[in-house]
Amino acid sequence: MSEHEFDPEGTFTDESSIFGLPKDMESKLSILPTAWEVTTSFRRGTLFGPEALFNATKQMDLFHPYWRKSYEKGISWDVDFLEKTKLMNSEATPYALNVINSLETGGEVNQQDIEKVNMASDNFNEYVYNTSKLILENDKNKRIGLVGGDHSCPYGLIKALSEKYDGDFSIIHLDAHFDLRDSYQGFRHSHASIMKNVLDLKTAPKIYQMGLRDFSASEFNLASEKTTFLLDQEFHKLKIEGKSFRNILDDFFKNLSEKIYISFDIDGLAPEFCPNTGTPVPGGLAYSEAVYLTHYLHERGHELIGFDLVEVSPDCDKEDLGLDEIIGSRLLYELSCFALS
Repeated sequence: MSEHEFDPEGTFTDESSIFGLPKDMESKLSILPTAWEVTTSFRRGTLFGPEALFNATKQMDLFHPYWRKSYEKGISWDVDFLEKTKLMNSEATPYALNVINSLETGGEVNQQDIEKVNMASDNFNEYVYNTSKLILENDKNKRIGLVGGDHSCPYGLIKALSEKYDGDFSIIHLDAHFDLRDSYQGFRHSHASIMKNVLDLKTAPKIYQMGLRDFSASEFNLASEKTTFLLDQEFHKLKIEGKSFRNILDDFFKNLSEKIYISFDIDGLAPEFCPNTGTPVPGGLAYSEAVYLTHYLHERGHELIGFDLVEVSPDCDKEDLGLDEIIGSRLLYELSCFALS
């Protein structure tokens, strides 16, 4: 579809793609919607996050006072990828639930179920990795964003980028949790282990972590040795005592790489902005602070080589759009425009 046939101020139809854009539009950004929540250990629902976000994006105006008309560079949404991950998720989830139920009730855990989940996670990670690698090989200027699903989803994408850039970039990890467990509930690729698995990559990028307010002692100790982090309590203490958000960011990101990847777990926000996410925790960033962060990083000249937005869970009892996907869709647009800028 030619540019003059697309009306960004019109009504987006059922035939529209993500953000109401034409499906046949050439794209500089590929979004991989990922319906995988096999290892989710508390409230489930991230499985439905990608489709809820997709629907919410059609209720947005695309002109942006900061990013202007970045959408004109094109954003694609891979429906086939979503359907494949749905199938993989449905096949592996029963084994994970057996393990989780046994642990929670004090029953005997079937080790074969754990191995089946670990094998399924390996296959899933390989699928994400191979898909990401193929996209990057076919167009060296293409950007990839992944929408989850739980936070284990982006490992394959990060692995592909770590190989392409030889680890020469920084991950900005926004989350209530460190996600640095060696494994959780026996699952090697748990949502609680994503950053530990990234650290174990052959060409691991540097990791900067913000929003942190619920974690184990072992995770804190590993982070103190391996990552750069700002605890949420310290962040709010600095603000209360009068330090500006920008000055806090200046100090925190003083050694940040030029190339960056943003891994955004929605529970990095305060829970009033994501009430249905799986593991909400009091505290966290305000929505406006998260948006400012993307503008701040762009103004500093950082290149966003990829991103993920995970753990968005819609209110499944509501037929209409809920707060989680409405806010999540705006964050997805900010990240997408940054990647396209």
